[in-house]
Amino acid sequence: SVKKEITFNVGNTEVEITVPERVTDLKAQLNGEKLSLSWSAPENASSFEVYMKTKNGTKYSLLGEVAAVRINVSSLTKGQTYNFYVVAKNEKGSSEPSNVVEVTIPGPQPEVDKTALNSAISEANTLKEADYTVESWSNFVEALDDAKDVAANETATQEEVDSAVASLEAALKALVDKPVVNKDALVDAVADAEALDASE
Repeated sequence: SVKKEITFNVGNTEVEITVPERVTDLKAQLNGEKLSLSWSAPENASSFEVYMKTKNGTKYSLLGEVAAVRINVSSLTKGQTYNFYVVAKNEKGSSEPSNVVEVTIPGPQPEVDKTALNSAISEANTLKEADYTVESWSNFVEALDDAKDVAANETATQEEVDSAVASLEAALKALVDKPVVNKDALVDAVADAEALDASE
C-alpha cells in the first residue's frame, strides 16, 4: 500500500499581549489580627506584587509576589495602621498601582521611646548660633525644629522618632565652627601700621 502524508495548515491568530490593566478593587478583610487582601485579576495579568507601609511611613516596601488574587498578611503590629496596594504584572511589564487600602490592626499602640530624642534636643539647645557658620547653623536649626515637632507629637511612631534622632545627630556633626579671629594679632598689626605711619 502507498502511505500518504497529509499536512494540515492551521492558521495561527496572533494575540498581542499588552501590559495588564490597573487593579481597581483591592479589598482588605480583617479577622482578629489576621489580614487577608483580595482583588480581581485584570486581563493578561500573570502575577501580582503587593506593597505595604505604615500609615506614617514615607516609603512602600514589597510584601511579596503571588500568582493568586489573594494574600494573607501576618506579623503586623497591634495598634498600627498600614497601607497596601497591588501591581499587576506580565512579560510586557507592570500596571499602574491599584487603589490603596488602609487597615488598622486592633490593639493598643506600642509604647514609643523618646529618651534618645529628648536627650539629643537637650544637647542641641546648649549650642550657640554665634559659634557656627550661617549655613551649617541653618541646617541644624531645621533639624532641631523637626525633632521638637516629633517629640511633641503624641501619635509619633518609633520609626519617626528614630529618624528624627538620626537627622538631628547628623546636623550636629555637620556644624562648622566659625573661624576664630586672633584679636591680639590684629591689635599688634594695627599698632605696627600706626608706628609705620608715624615714622613716615
